[in-house]
Amino acid sequence: MMVGAIPCTMEYAVQMRMYAWCMLFVTGTAIFAFDAWENGKKSSYILMGFFGVCAAYSHYFAFVAIIWIYAFLLIGLLYGIGKKQREKKELMKYGAVICASLLLYIPWMPYLIGQIRGVAASYWIPDITKEVIRGYFDWIFQSDYPGIKGMFQILFAVIFIWLMIRMLIKRTREDFIALLAVVIPALVVTTGVIASKLIRPVFIIRYIMPCVPLLCLFFAVMLSKTDKKVRITLFVWLMLVILMDYKCTYYDEYQATDTDKTLSFLEENVDHNDLIVYNYAAYDFIYQCYFDNNQLKYIGDINYNENCDRMWFLCTVYQPMPDQNMLEENGWKMTYIGDFGIEQNEFWIYEIAK
Repeated sequence: MMVGAIPCTMEYAVQMRMYAWCMLFVTGTAIFAFDAWENGKKSSYILMGFFGVCAAYSHYFAFVAIIWIYAFLLIGLLYGIGKKQREKKELMKYGAVICASLLLYIPWMPYLIGQIRGVAASYWIPDITKEVIRGYFDWIFQSDYPGIKGMFQILFAVIFIWLMIRMLIKRTREDFIALLAVVIPALVVTTGVIASKLIRPVFIIRYIMPCVPLLCLFFAVMLSKTDKKVRITLFVWLMLVILMDYKCTYYDEYQATDTDKTLSFLEENVDHNDLIVYNYAAYDFIYQCYFDNNQLKYIGDINYNENCDRMWFLCTVYQPMPDQNMLEENGWKMTYIGDFGIEQNEFWIYEIAK
């Protein structure tokens, strides 16, 4: 429930990205690592390794998260068992999983090295400043509804202080789970910021998404220790937050840029001998989902002697425009139709006809 309520998750639950899988893999790695430490079961080590390898293949900062999880497990095995005989057996299991994981990751190593070299040469992420770092805590809880972010931040601060007090007094099993669940996301952010300062900017806050369920686990463990009335109140509040986030995300993903209006207009006006021309190359794969690929063309690939009746130009701002001289020489006239858009890509539609 916390995963659904944290405002940053809903958007990435519906977008075709790797984050939802990463969230599963990192969470699975953490849960089975803790179970391996607590119970020493071979199956827990094997499942930890399986989820860890999947996480490493899915996203580099999911890889960073599992490295920290493995590090904490090693510390736990070295200092948290007590019995030397068991400690040796557990370290052997741990070492076997690490070796197997490295072997399974070898096929990706050439690509990893190539991408590291590419990042070292240039990368698209802007510099990380103090203002950017201060905004990280806002991003996780940011909502379109006023007050939600502040309420989450206050809740987080209160629960974290409560956890620190409990750790000084009780130090229960659940307290350790909650502490690690909040420390690992913080360490992933720290790793990203340090790497960005030492090499070049390689981290943006959405790369924390694979660890968000661990942050939610921190919330869930601590909230489970509250009074029944408090839990019921929080349950109702979280349900309302989920519904509000769902509404906002649905609007942003499907309605904010007039997708239905655009498709309806083009369906009514585009004939079989017309072309749909676009100038935003990055959205090529999105347009292919909506339009006949035989009619779809990038602006750089059009022939101004095209044997077609009309061209419907999807014009995204700051992207390449048709050559006006070539249009005039070949008898084409470009007429503005209106403002439209598809999936967060706003554009104007122009009719290009003779």
